[in-house]
Formats: sequence, structure tokens, C-alpha cells
Amino acid sequence: MTIILLIIFATLISPFIISCFWVLSQSSGSKRLSPANAAVVYGAGVKDTGPSYTLINRTLHAAHLYKNNLVQFIFISGSGKDRETDEMLKMLIRENIPKDKIFIDPEGFNTLATVQNFKKLMTKQGWKNAIMVSSKYHLARIRFFCKKNNISYQGSAPESIFFPKLPYFYFRETVALLYYLIF
Repeated sequence: MTIILLIIFATLISPFIISCFWVLSQSSGSKRLSPANAAVVYGAGVKDTGPSYTLINRTLHAAHLYKNNLVQFIFISGSGKDRETDEMLKMLIRENIPKDKIFIDPEGFNTLATVQNFKKLMTKQGWKNAIMVSSKYHLARIRFFCKKNNISYQGSAPESIFFPKLPYFYFRETVALLYYLIF
């Protein structure tokens, strides 16, 4: 009986495990980036004490790309009600990024919305490509949505320290990708 339960459990869980490994394999950002029209920075939460570590890390990475002439513009996206874009804008201005080089999307409530909102701006501006800036674990889902929306992009994740919630974030991304693949 125990062996039968193990076989049933393995059969049910194996597609999920395979999906987790696929997310990990698709999550690497480009090591060598080619210049692009814009960096797209995905929101990552603001707490009562200020922007999250992840939001700071992503935003400063975009500033680094701009300062190294890899992008001409920075598109910041997040939930306006959570103050994500406000905090990103403050950081970019502190990093001496000219305000006229920053596009603000306060309606990037999720990854798909950010990609769709950027696609509209990209088309309007006549841009050809972008560097998607997010955490390594998030790049697989971004890749999926960029391909569905015909966006030429590169992924770039800032260096990050390990923190205890990282396995949770990979798990969440796997579930989210499965959801979008199925529905």
C-alpha cells in the first residue's frame, strides 16, 4: 500500500517538479547585454519602512544600465496605490537619471499588465527592444509574456544575496507560469 501511495504521489508531483526545474533553467538573465531602447523595471513592493530590498536592487540595476549606456530610457512599473513607482522615481532621481528619460507606469499591477503597458509605449515610441530588469526567479514569466506580446527583449537580473524567501519565490513563479499556460 505504501508503494502504491508513493507512486501516486510521484505521478502527481512530477510535472510540478519538472516545471520548477524549467523555471530555474529559463530564469538566467543575459550576462552580456546589447544596447536597447529602454530598461523595464518591475515593481517589488513597498513596506511601511520604505521600498523592499528587491525593489531597491532592481531600480539601482536599471540606473546602472542607463549610466553604462546600455539603455536610453527607463520604464518603471508597479502599483501606484502601493507607491512602488513613486519610490523607484525617487531612487532614479537620486542616481542622477534625468526625469525626461523616465517613463512611469502606475498601473503595472502584475507582470502581464507591465508587459502590455510597455508594449503600448514601445509601439508609440517606435522602440525596437528592451532590457527587462527583475529578479532572476521572475525572468521566466517575463520571458513568457514578452514572447506572447512580440517584444524583443533581454533579461537582466541584479546580483542578489540569498534570502530565506527565495525558494518560495521560485515556487510562486512556477505556479504562476503553470496558471498562465493552462488558462
